[in-house]
Formats: sequence, C-alpha cells, structure tokens
Amino acid sequence: SLHNRVYCFTNPQPFSMSSSLTHLDCCPHCGSDENVKELCLKEYPCLESIHIDSYSFPHILSVEVSRLPKLKQFVVEDHCFMHPGTVAVENACCVEDCPLLESITMGVGSFYEYSTFSLRRDELECALKSGLPLLKSLCVGGEAEMGCFSKAECFALRGEAKWSGVME
Repeated sequence: SLHNRVYCFTNPQPFSMSSSLTHLDCCPHCGSDENVKELCLKEYPCLESIHIDSYSFPHILSVEVSRLPKLKQFVVEDHCFMHPGTVAVENACCVEDCPLLESITMGVGSFYEYSTFSLRRDELECALKSGLPLLKSLCVGGEAEMGCFSKAECFALRGEAKWSGVME
C-alpha cells in the first residue's frame, strides 16, 4: 500500500521512517546532503525491498544494510554512491543478516570509488541456518570504464548462501 512506502527522503539517515515501512523507493538524485557520510538501514522489521534510483547519495562513504528480517530485494540503480571528491581510504558497502534476501542488484558506476563490498551473516545466524540462505542473484553492473567497486581488491562473501546463479 502507498502508506507503507517512502518515495524519497532528504536526510540519508531516515530516523523518522516508520518501523512498519515495507518498501523504500528513493527517487533519482535523492540524498545529496554533503554533510552526511553514512547510510544505515537496519532493524526495520517489515522492510521487504529497497530501491535506490540513479544518481542518488553521491557523498555517502559507508552503506550498511543489516538486520532486516523481511528484506527480499536490494536494488541500487546506476551512478549512485559516487562522487570524485568523496573518497576515503576505505569506502564500504556491507549487507548482512537479511535471511529472506533473494537478490542484490547494483547498476553501472554505483559504488565506483568504494574499496569494500561485504556480504555476510552473523555467526549465530549461521548456526541457526539463517542469515542469507535464499540469496539467488548478485548482479553488479559494469562497463570497461565505469564498473562498480573500482578500488576493491576483493569481495567478501561469507556464510552459506545457496547460490542458484550469479550474474556479472
């Protein structure tokens, strides 16, 4: 329902988002505040999908998506989380402890200057056979000159996800 969706917010730390929110849909060019450097989406018990449209959150240095028990889909369109003047020693994107997560899609040029992508689950969650067991698709867009995670030396995929397919 429309009541359970957020279409855009100006502050990348959506503390005012309702805990009953089921879908987060950010419009293009969302979250351009230069003073906010972190996007943390965690502990929203009803959140089922996150969709961030193109050219959003250019100044964010760290993205955390965690402890979302109903999240099924995490989509970041093209050219998000990138700005040539916003580079740190370690720009990180971490997705963890989302037991129903089925797909992650990252568009062309998103997270371009990021050095770390971590996909993991908590050790306790591993013991309980949850965490990321349903993840079927990880699609990281890329072109020869404008891929994702250009500064990354490796990707950390930890846990026991049952991969039915991986797209590049």
